[in-house]
Amino acid sequence: MRHLKQEFRFKLNAWTASSLIIGLFLFLPMAEVLWHLTSPAENWEHMRDTVLGRYLKGSIILVLGTGTLSLLIGVSTAWLVACCEFPGRKIFEWLLILPLAIPTYIAAYAYFDLLDRLTPLLIWVRTNFSQDAMTWLSDMMLYPVTIVVLAAVLYPYVYLVARATFTQQSNQCMEAAHTLGHGPYSTFWRVALPMARPAIIGGVALVIMETLNDYGAVEHFNVPTFTTGIFRTWLSMGDLQGALRLAACLMALILLFLMLEKWLRFGAKFHKNSQADRPFQRYKLGQTKAGLAILCCMIPLVIGFLLPLSRLTYWASLTAG
Repeated sequence: MRHLKQEFRFKLNAWTASSLIIGLFLFLPMAEVLWHLTSPAENWEHMRDTVLGRYLKGSIILVLGTGTLSLLIGVSTAWLVACCEFPGRKIFEWLLILPLAIPTYIAAYAYFDLLDRLTPLLIWVRTNFSQDAMTWLSDMMLYPVTIVVLAAVLYPYVYLVARATFTQQSNQCMEAAHTLGHGPYSTFWRVALPMARPAIIGGVALVIMETLNDYGAVEHFNVPTFTTGIFRTWLSMGDLQGALRLAACLMALILLFLMLEKWLRFGAKFHKNSQADRPFQRYKLGQTKAGLAILCCMIPLVIGFLLPLSRLTYWASLTAG
């Protein structure tokens, strides 16, 4: 107890005091939600028995899918632009950030007709199987489409931190791995990726928070999540207390993911030991591998930025005409 008091007194300065005050102001909306949990909600038992499970399932599926896809895209593109040499690398280094400028609901609107193109498949399933099979497939297709749209615009959170970490990694570690007989592939998995793990997990945590917070894209694709449930309960049903309880469930889910992120990081930090350490020497890719690297960088850029921008520009020109 004495050590805790000493630590508290040592950390209690102007910076921590101002941070505490700001934190209290930020906590006020959450405190309001928690305060109203004691108030009766007319439709809560009905929602708990019918839609709460659907909201939880939809939110978890989107979090796992979007987080995993953003992780794959962000880490792979960051490794290519930071540690490999190929034509256009310097351009892709900043172009890959551009999808972050497209809001998720704008990206969802740009791909509004994507599900309509799958209608012939649904008709074929209904004709050859059953109406229930078509309904099940239609509901299941909502998730991969929404996951792709969300990951295409949210992966820069992972890309930025991974690229910064790969760029700052010590050349001595890479040379030691090369001396031990590790090639680029093995060096990535055994040296670079473990050293970048704390930063990458932080980037994925940001993607998860954005996914749970999203309303426009999930409402557009009609995916049942906590955010859509809160708005429907509040605005459509007029049940503010039920909406506040759903918000409390969402806060609990976010707290669970934050605790998981804290546990995965284990407080790990990696720093350079010397300011004079040489920068990392990039791997020079051959013609075939360079083409694959360009393709790997182009795919998320096209899906997350160029296609939405081009379609919106085209529709705007039609409206202006």
